[in-house]
Order: sequence, then structure tokens, then C-alpha cells
Amino acid sequence: MLEHLRVKPGIRAAEAGCGSGVLSLYLALSGAAAVVGTDIDHASLVLARHNARLNGFTNTVFVQADLLEAVAGPLELIVALLPHKPGPRPFSKRYYGGPDGTGVLLRLATQARRLLPPGGRLCLYLNSI
Repeated sequence: MLEHLRVKPGIRAAEAGCGSGVLSLYLALSGAAAVVGTDIDHASLVLARHNARLNGFTNTVFVQADLLEAVAGPLELIVALLPHKPGPRPFSKRYYGGPDGTGVLLRLATQARRLLPPGGRLCLYLNSI
């Protein structure tokens, strides 16, 4: 994903489901002026904040939220690597994406519509199973 992700200098960006914050920090390193990472997992946010401090990032903020519910727009770029594995029932909150794998992704797309202006981008990392 990083090989193909282009970040325009000075943009506002977000990473939904940030985990350790690696994509958020990449966005900041690549020129985003302000980046917000979100996650529902407290331990992940502790690690993301630690990684930002350890590497001297001052333009990243990490907040506990379900996807982008707590994020104000507009944002020019939203990135995410979210649970998208299908299954008949939940098997892991880290991987399970609903019966067809799109549950979390569709929720994010709906939230992104209110945050992205015309020309804004939603970039998702997905793989096939």
C-alpha cells in the first residue's frame, strides 16, 4: 500500500483502525500537515502514541473511536487496513468483517462520505482469501 500511496503536502488525513499507527506515521512523514488515527482498542492507541513520541511526530493525534465517528472534517485522505475476512459468525474482532467481509468497510465508506470533500480519497488495503 505504501508504495502506491501518494500524500500531497499539507493535507489533513486520517487512519481508521490505526493499530500501532504505522499508516498514520507514514502519512505524517510523507507531508500531511495533520493526521488523526482512530482505534477501538485502548492498548493499540497506547502503542500508536508511543510510536509517535519515540519517532518525534508532533502532527499526529490518536483517539479512541469506532472508525471515524469522532473525527471532524474535512479530510483530504483517509486510509485503513480494517477487518475484512468473511465468515458465518464472528471469530476475531481483528479479522472478522461480517458474513461477506464488507461490514466494517461499508461502515467506513459511509462515514468517509461526510468527511471527504470532492476530490478527497479513501484508500483501503484489502487482500483476497
